[in-house]
Order: sequence, then structure tokens, then C-alpha cells
Amino acid sequence: MRPNPQTGKYSGYYRLVESYRKESNRVRHRTILNAGYLDDLSTEQLNLTQKILTKKVSNGNNKLLFETPYTDDAFVIQHVDEFYNRMVKEKHIDVINEDTDKKSSKKLSNKQTIYVDSIKNKDVREIGAEWMSFQALDQLQIGLFLKNEG
Repeated sequence: MRPNPQTGKYSGYYRLVESYRKESNRVRHRTILNAGYLDDLSTEQLNLTQKILTKKVSNGNNKLLFETPYTDDAFVIQHVDEFYNRMVKEKHIDVINEDTDKKSSKKLSNKQTIYVDSIKNKDVREIGAEWMSFQALDQLQIGLFLKNEG
């Protein structure tokens, strides 16, 4: 709840967030959509918008056989479409459409498989371990010690 700068009234500011766990098992939240002040929607419309939007995002905009949250309310459908299109446009969710699917299949057809065991290289060069050993010998002055010992 916060003051709405347009109306001056104290009202709710809505966000759609995704919860996830980090490696340390701590719960984190990532904002997917800042919906803003939705004073024009009733509580039932807000809940229905959230349910339809969540279902649409989790299903990747594919048509479901049985759409559990359904409404004839044009106002709710308008908000769902607007919010979904904003999330896609702002790239907060991954969507696979026919154009992307065709491009990815075209990219896959240009790739060739290489068997790692069949690759042979006769000229391998590496300086990491050798250089560290040389630096250690130099700093410990082992070369000078061996020279003095004959």
C-alpha cells in the first residue's frame, strides 16, 4: 500500500513476482511485471487476472485443453493480454513462437557433430603449470643453490 500520485489516495501497487531458491536455500523474489495501481479492478477481478496470467505464463501461451481459470469479463481479458504482452516485450519470460522455433531448427540443421575422441593434436602447448614452477624455483633461488653445489 502506498499513495497513488495520480489520485492522491492510499491504494495497492501490484507486482507479479517469481519466487526461487538460491544455492544457500534462501528464498528470493524476482519481479516479472510491475502492474502498478489497479484501482479500477475488483478483488475478484484481480485474483482472476493473476490466476489466468500465471496459467498463461506457465503454459507458454499454448492453448490448454481445459482452461481452469476462465472468464467472460472483457476487462480482465484486456488486462491479461496487456500484461502478458508487456512481459514478452520486456523479455521477462521465455516464449517459444513459430518464428523462433523455425529459426532454432534452421540453426540446428547447420551444425555438425564432432566426436571428441577422434580429435588429435600433436602441437599442444601449455604454460600455466610450468611457468608457476619456474617462478617458484626463481623466488626460492634453487637454481643458484644447485649451481653452487655443482
